[in-house]
Amino acid sequence: MKWNFVIIAGLLLFAKPILAAESDDVDKAFKQGIGYMEKSEFDKALPYLEKVYESHPDSPGLLWNLGIASAELNRHKAALNYWEAFRKLQPDNWKATTKIIQAYQGLGDKQNLNKERADLLALRLSQQVKELSEAKYYCREQFMLNGWKVLAFEYFELQKSIYRFTLADKAGWEKFAIVFGTSDLDTQVAQKTGEIKEGETAYSWDLYNQESGVQNLLGFYDSKNLPEYEDVRSKTIKFIENDPTLSSGPLKGK
Repeated sequence: MKWNFVIIAGLLLFAKPILAAESDDVDKAFKQGIGYMEKSEFDKALPYLEKVYESHPDSPGLLWNLGIASAELNRHKAALNYWEAFRKLQPDNWKATTKIIQAYQGLGDKQNLNKERADLLALRLSQQVKELSEAKYYCREQFMLNGWKVLAFEYFELQKSIYRFTLADKAGWEKFAIVFGTSDLDTQVAQKTGEIKEGETAYSWDLYNQESGVQNLLGFYDSKNLPEYEDVRSKTIKFIENDPTLSSGPLKGK
């Protein structure tokens, strides 16, 4: 499975017509910023996009990509400001809220994160936005760990999968996935081994190797209640840090 980290199309769609009659300097800055974004060189792209922003602060595509570049450089406060400005211009775009959730996650602002998350869930339940009502999950967080690009997905409905942590390579391909969830088989195994009692539900982690197709049970969660995301995140990070297979990803040292 392949995940795309940058939405370049948005920048081209909204910013290019605005820049058509601009000075050579602004047009050049725009093209250079786009070029670096396409190569995921966010530190080089950001100054050029910021230059364009000075004269085009109301370009949705530009704001979106400024948010992307800032977040990739762990400048979460700046990313939050850009995505909030984007949402003011496109209030019906639910994906802006997911980006704002990611920014609050990066800032460690749990109170505002929970508010945005609750608003997103309420909007989905209202079925006012067809794409959102049909979506199974959203990306709650993105971060680097052990040379892997990690994307954390939270499922909207409590089914077999609850959280999925994708470990992607530089090209955006999912190489491994750590999935926290439940299944009838997990519950049966946990009951037989004495991990849980009859009538209780087992929560477990599974590691999926997308190249080999192998699935390994990493273990059961040490609680019978559905845990908070932060607890699942913490334990998942420990798995990644301690598993020899995952100790050195393709982006390590970059």
